[in-house]
Amino acid sequence: MVSVSGDGGFAFGLAELATAVQYNLGVVAVVFNNEAFGNVLLDQQRLFEGREVGSRLRNPDFAALAQTFGAAGYTVRTPEELHMTLTKALSDPGPAVIEVKTTIGGTATPWKYLMPARR
Repeated sequence: MVSVSGDGGFAFGLAELATAVQYNLGVVAVVFNNEAFGNVLLDQQRLFEGREVGSRLRNPDFAALAQTFGAAGYTVRTPEELHMTLTKALSDPGPAVIEVKTTIGGTATPWKYLMPARR
């Protein structure tokens, strides 16, 4: 099983990593780390003239943190590295965290895909 999340969302449920290790669950968490609540930051920049509050994060090294829990931890920076590392993590037993270092990019908003269609 693969879980894909951003750094902020992953941090909300970080304690679940201990459960995955305790029960040796074969879960791979792919964490895109842009050091922000990305959608919140982009909305603040777009809708509030660039005024930001509470949207930038101070994150741990998620790969190292995974290892302290007893899970495998990896850090990648390119799609090719992600592909190779995900393949490895899925073939190994037990939980793993793959931290994908990235940056805030673009101004596209996901809200049109998240909101129900108007009738």
